[in-house]
Amino acid sequence: MIAGLWAQTRYGTFRIDLQQALSVEPDPQEYLALFSAFKTLRLEACIDRELPGLSRQISRLKAESPETLGDRYGIYGFFSITRKRCELYPVKGFDESYNEEVKARVSGIRP
Repeated sequence: MIAGLWAQTRYGTFRIDLQQALSVEPDPQEYLALFSAFKTLRLEACIDRELPGLSRQISRLKAESPETLGDRYGIYGFFSITRKRCELYPVKGFDESYNEEVKARVSGIRP
């Protein structure tokens, strides 16, 4: 969370009138959720670029959280150069446990 606040302070936020944007949307809650997700991805990309070591530690902690709670989950990476060249990389499948091999794959993720 602190890294996210740092990134937001350093790189700022989007310059839009959120109330106006929400007023013209048929489903404002969905739009707000998408806006929040997009903003989070943008700030995470800034952290990846500026603080790669911290970014890897954050990724590892995020990956371990559901395991601690006993939830079923998968981890996948996404890469795209254009809309015609999109690749999905499985890091951990839903039926795979979070073992040393998966930890190594998470640690090997690079922007």
